[in-house]
Amino acid sequence: MEAAKATAAAWANTPEGVEARLLSEPFFIREVWRKKIEWLRVNRETRHTNDFLMGTVKKSLLRLDVVRTRQGVSPDITGELAAYWFGRWQRLADFTKREALSAANEIASRMAEMLGTECEALGQNVSDMNVEELDWLYCHLGREMLALRIVPPAW
Repeated sequence: MEAAKATAAAWANTPEGVEARLLSEPFFIREVWRKKIEWLRVNRETRHTNDFLMGTVKKSLLRLDVVRTRQGVSPDITGELAAYWFGRWQRLADFTKREALSAANEIASRMAEMLGTECEALGQNVSDMNVEELDWLYCHLGREMLALRIVPPAW
């Protein structure tokens, strides 16, 4: 396990590794640094380019990893939404605006469907439920959303 972590983090040890990692990112992330790296290669010494890669670019890629871990689907939580979105949710930053809106609408419709299904299973309507039943239902659906690391309102 430790060897796998060390291998995964080895990209951060050399400028070549950082650049290879940057090239593996989506276009819009690579493009932020492309012009600056090209300019440094043309107008400055190699050490300036390496310093830029090992400083600024490395830090931004590490921050991106942190964001991805906080946005991604938690692997230890099982749920309908987590199972369905596990593969795609890890790359939320890659979504276009249209894909993000489609995902939001799909998640909202699935939550509405889950609400209806749970109400049917309980044999009640939302307007007929008491406070304890509504709390249980809200917590149940909240766990589904927390599996995607989306915080429900007033949680």
